[in-house]
Amino acid sequence: GRNLFILKEKYNRLDIFGTDISKTAIKFARKTNLGRFEVSDSKIIPFDMKFDIIIFIDILEHLNSIEDLKRTMDNALLYLNNDGHIYISLPIELNRFSLTWLFSKLPYFKNLTKMFWGHLIQFNIKSFLELIDINKFKLKEVFYSVHFLSQLQVLCFFYLPKILLQFFFGKKIANDLRDSNEIINYKKKSFLNILKRIFISISYPLSYLAFKESNLRRNSLFAAGNIHLLMSKGSIKQK
Repeated sequence: GRNLFILKEKYNRLDIFGTDISKTAIKFARKTNLGRFEVSDSKIIPFDMKFDIIIFIDILEHLNSIEDLKRTMDNALLYLNNDGHIYISLPIELNRFSLTWLFSKLPYFKNLTKMFWGHLIQFNIKSFLELIDINKFKLKEVFYSVHFLSQLQVLCFFYLPKILLQFFFGKKIANDLRDSNEIINYKKKSFLNILKRIFISISYPLSYLAFKESNLRRNSLFAAGNIHLLMSKGSIKQK
């Protein structure tokens, strides 16, 4: 629900609706009082209306299969107004020369995103774009993010701490501490919470620089970690 505040601040007159498979996430979103939110599978939209924009932010890589992804996209299209748009942000972790592309070639590290982030499907740009039905969607805009500094930040402030936590304290504690940076509530291990807050504070300057880098390189696919797409109903002209 973090993005709700930004959406409401920038577009005050929006009516916001949201779904998530996580009851915890929906409980958090409802507390914001910024819209209507329901627990739901991604293939089901539990609202009897159509929308001007449907947003998938880091969702599709968590689905169980390519078939689920296609059904999710087709269902979104059914609930989209004729002049509406679909915005997608997802990792292209098999994009050449990215950190996760390098990890995918190493036995232990190739499953890190599945282990710590629950990424069940891995993409490169070609494999994802091949899933977009050109008879249903028109591609309006594409840009990229999560370049070198962002990936360095993830390595230093996410992967390495998680690996060390799991090594020294076991999987259970590592899993209990995997909540988002804003939700830290593990009373039995207050010392670890303090360490986590310190790590988060240290990461802020790098976060800022990483954001600036991706802003400057938004049109550069080279070693990018994420792709962003804006689509509408229609067809894509073949080049």
